[in-house]
Amino acid sequence: MKNVTILNLVLFLILTACKNDKHRDKVNNSYKEKDKKEAQFDSKKYIEYKEIDTLLLESSFKSQDSFEVFSQRFKTVNIDDAVYYVVEGDLLYDIDQLYFYYENLRNTNNQSQGNGDKLLGITKNGNIIRIQNSNDIKYAVIKSSFESEENYLKIVEYMSKATADWSAACNVSFTHKNQLDLQLYPSENPEELDFVVREYETNGAFIAKAFFPYYPKYRKKILIDPSFYSMRFNPSGVLRHELGHTLGFLHEHIRSGAPAKCPNENLSEALELTDYDPKSVMHYFCGGVGTKELELSENDKIGAQLLYGEPNNIL
Repeated sequence: MKNVTILNLVLFLILTACKNDKHRDKVNNSYKEKDKKEAQFDSKKYIEYKEIDTLLLESSFKSQDSFEVFSQRFKTVNIDDAVYYVVEGDLLYDIDQLYFYYENLRNTNNQSQGNGDKLLGITKNGNIIRIQNSNDIKYAVIKSSFESEENYLKIVEYMSKATADWSAACNVSFTHKNQLDLQLYPSENPEELDFVVREYETNGAFIAKAFFPYYPKYRKKILIDPSFYSMRFNPSGVLRHELGHTLGFLHEHIRSGAPAKCPNENLSEALELTDYDPKSVMHYFCGGVGTKELELSENDKIGAQLLYGEPNNIL
């Protein structure tokens, strides 16, 4: 009788443990599904180039706002021990650049934005800004910065397509110095290169970000956030857009002809090249216009050729 009681107790404990294991598995799976859904939500949250978030901050700007109040509207990221503000969705400004941006918005608020509807290049002190070495722009994709080899290989492929598209559009030529991909540490950006490409976790503060030609050497980087791999935009198209910034092109959607829901940005350094084009590679997907493919439009090619000349492969 005693043995039967002990056996029943053992069976009870086994059944209880199994039940607890099933419950724990159910709870764990529930959390996994929740995390998965949240991750999907986050990727969608940032996928529309922040149409509902950062990009509308400029259009809601009030001239009476102090710089302190204004600066608090932007997300910040720490890159190589330096703090930057995420502006216009895919640009990083240091504190001095943000203040200059703030002053220009305050001075132009409620005024006409620009002198026309043109594809925008950049001027500095009256000089047209172009990338140096436009016929031999050298870059590396730093493999050690990527979470996986798969991610690295994807970016190599997407960069190859994006650079080829720009070279086919105007007289610029890119060289991937792939022998440096395996040699460089994530923080490196040697003088022999014009820029580097690396993966950098920002928790979705941006999908990808580039630089303008006048930036100092240490900031000439194209950064890829892991959210890049789950977005709904053409990945080569996003890099085409970012490369447009490196060549000296501003966003296309900041014109008076763009939909009201598109962001209102600083035009103080704008160089007008072609007519406003909602299908431009430099146009965000906002206000019901723009494209998720981010292809180079005919107007993009015309504007790029005005700045760099016709592609050298034209027969």
